[in-house]
Amino acid sequence: MEVSGRNGNGAHERISELERARRRSYKLWYFDLRGRAETIRLIFAQAGVEYEDVRFSPKDWPEIKPKMPWHTVPVLEIDGKMVGQSGTICRYLAAQFGLAGTNDFDRAIVDSIGESITDIREKYSTAFSESDESRKAELKKIYREKTLPPILNVLDKVLGEKPFFVGEEVTWPDLHFYACLELVQVAECSIEEALSDNPNLISLFNRVKQLPNVASWLERRPETKF
Repeated sequence: MEVSGRNGNGAHERISELERARRRSYKLWYFDLRGRAETIRLIFAQAGVEYEDVRFSPKDWPEIKPKMPWHTVPVLEIDGKMVGQSGTICRYLAAQFGLAGTNDFDRAIVDSIGESITDIREKYSTAFSESDESRKAELKKIYREKTLPPILNVLDKVLGEKPFFVGEEVTWPDLHFYACLELVQVAECSIEEALSDNPNLISLFNRVKQLPNVASWLERRPETKF
């Protein structure tokens, strides 16, 4: 889709919606972690779009929290307007930057894959927030051995031998998969171990890692525990 305008000489300018999206001002608010914000950062990286990566420490959170739309982060500020919830932000940016599929049905398939991938991260949250170390170790074991494998098996089947989840083109779930798989290491499970029975997903993980814009981001991003 294109929009038309006129310059000072009366000549028409034609600016694609993608170019308009690239010209907006973006500011991403999140802790100094990968966490729920890393897929968003990978979308920006793959799209080659600049943004302000606002990172803060937990001690600053009480002051920042009331300013956030849902009192949570990540939050994306777009030309001064704030949008919350990580999944919403991912879908918005993916649609803006051509990483969400080419028609409504494709976008629905892309979103369904993205939500399934989110389970990799969210189903670990109980173990992550557990304060008792003995119980935490038990929950990590359950996650590694019982919870994670079925999710990965389904995703491996959906991917098949395609280069990316929906075919030849990168969409945001490919980036989301990479970001979420990085986090399984917090459960004391290496990526190689997690994907040992899923060769298609191993190929996808490495393929995403080698995308030029993604590789550039991975090389320069701040070092964080998770």
